[in-house]
Amino acid sequence: MQAKTPAFEQAMNAHRHGDLASAERLYRVALASDPRHAGAYHHLGLLCHQAGRPAEAVAQLRRAAVLAPGDAGVIVNLGIACKAAGDFAAAVTCLVRATQLAPAMPAAHFNLGLAWMAAGKAAEAVESFEAVIRLQPQDAAALANLASARLALGLHAEAVVAARRAIATAPGQARFHALLGHALQGAGHGVPAAEAFLRAIALDPASVEARLGAGTTLCAIERYAQAIEQLGLATQHDAQCSPAWFNLGIAHLALGHYVQAEAAFQRVLALRPGWPVAHFHRAMNWLSAGDFARGLPEYEWRLKLDAYAGEPQWPRWSGAPLDGCLVVDAEQGLGDTLHFLRFVPLASDRVGKVVLRVQSALLRLLKPLELQWGVSIVALDDAPPEAQAWCPLMSLPLMLGTSMDSIPDMPAPLPVPEASRETWRARLSGLKRRRVGIAWSGRIRANENRAIPLHLLAPLFARDDIDWIVLQRDIPADDAQHLAMYAGTGRLHDFRHHIEDMADTAAIIGTLDAVVSIDTAIAHLAGAMGKPLWLMLAVAADWRWRQDATHSRWYPSARLVRQTTPGDWLPVIAAVNEALNVVLAG
Repeated sequence: MQAKTPAFEQAMNAHRHGDLASAERLYRVALASDPRHAGAYHHLGLLCHQAGRPAEAVAQLRRAAVLAPGDAGVIVNLGIACKAAGDFAAAVTCLVRATQLAPAMPAAHFNLGLAWMAAGKAAEAVESFEAVIRLQPQDAAALANLASARLALGLHAEAVVAARRAIATAPGQARFHALLGHALQGAGHGVPAAEAFLRAIALDPASVEARLGAGTTLCAIERYAQAIEQLGLATQHDAQCSPAWFNLGIAHLALGHYVQAEAAFQRVLALRPGWPVAHFHRAMNWLSAGDFARGLPEYEWRLKLDAYAGEPQWPRWSGAPLDGCLVVDAEQGLGDTLHFLRFVPLASDRVGKVVLRVQSALLRLLKPLELQWGVSIVALDDAPPEAQAWCPLMSLPLMLGTSMDSIPDMPAPLPVPEASRETWRARLSGLKRRRVGIAWSGRIRANENRAIPLHLLAPLFARDDIDWIVLQRDIPADDAQHLAMYAGTGRLHDFRHHIEDMADTAAIIGTLDAVVSIDTAIAHLAGAMGKPLWLMLAVAADWRWRQDATHSRWYPSARLVRQTTPGDWLPVIAAVNEALNVVLAG
């Protein structure tokens, strides 16, 4: 670059002292006397960037880069300005060039990583931040950004490693502890994640990110009262933080605080009108409170969630009489289909014909209902029938005007196909004690709070008056060893490998004296069959079980046994054990 001129030196001095107006004027004086002064263009571009004029910064820095094409520092600053202007592709191009000019310059690799992240290229960002760390192993900012990039790629364990290294280098940075919290949360380590967020809060009590992360994680590990405290403080620091209001509603709903939950969901929807997941949880709140009049219409927002991709090829049924064919599609899990099955005959009374499309695992079980109910039952993936209207199965209560007081019973206990009945009667004939089915976890990928560690059920399996029959097909890896141990006692029997579908499960249940289950499809099947059922529920139970009920309007044969403390299943198991003493003695 050219030698410093008096005007340029004065401009630099004014710039250093924060007098941007004088500095800009003097840079322009220097350029008027020497239009090829690369340094003046460079520093004028830096000043424009500092003053929040990114487009002008880019223009001035481009001029500097033309005059000094080999100056990596100029190219880095041009890339930074392009990123600030929103031109991420140009930023990446500049910063790649800077790393070529100066491969040992950490700032070039670091800012290239930031540009890659802004462009949505997290894998490339990882490479750039790793390059910085090879040059400067203790660069805390690079380590933290490496953790962020790995998080964006779903590499949670690797993100934890990078975040811990950043903290070791700069332990007083609240943001780094919050980043560790996000990484641990993503890796499924809820308790240490909450601890990391709480450390971030201790360092920076005004951090909304840390309080939101803490509240969300505390919700996930069922520490709802603490979650409410942190999320409430987050909304005090930032009343426009819609995720904080949303998670505050979730926490209040989990504890049955329906009024407070409604207020929180109202706030989030005022900030984000039309947010489907917030509408969906507001529906959960109203339905949990027994307010079907508001809850059922709001529940239609579930159809706008990502899980409900695609549009049906038929017009939506309004519930009005129809002289034609109505297609009713099962949705969500097998238990939901069994739960809402009772509404199909009522819909059939209003239309010429119903075609119920269900999951293939239910088809053999439900086929016998065709003659009883006068409907057709086919698989969801069968060729679409000729029809005049369509309705999701879980929208039938709304279309039929259902209230809490008008929930219909199952028309009759769900029948078991005769072939399956005989097969399982013979297979279980050697079990001479009272038979009770057991299901302690739901689908492994979607357990939420619907799972009990198998070893906690030891008091049930210690009984010598019961043959326990495993009813669930999926076994969590953590339970496999305990399952083998209990099966070895001769009191727990595992026939999972003989179960093909829910018709087999129903045939097993048909031979039992009772069923003990968490909230899963097994519970709905037992309830639909009218089998005595003890349903073990978490504090934050699903809306259909209410918060204060011990009996179910949906399944009269069910008894609801609830946690009183989140995460504590032992009193629930003890209550079930005592109930079995009474019932089996009779």
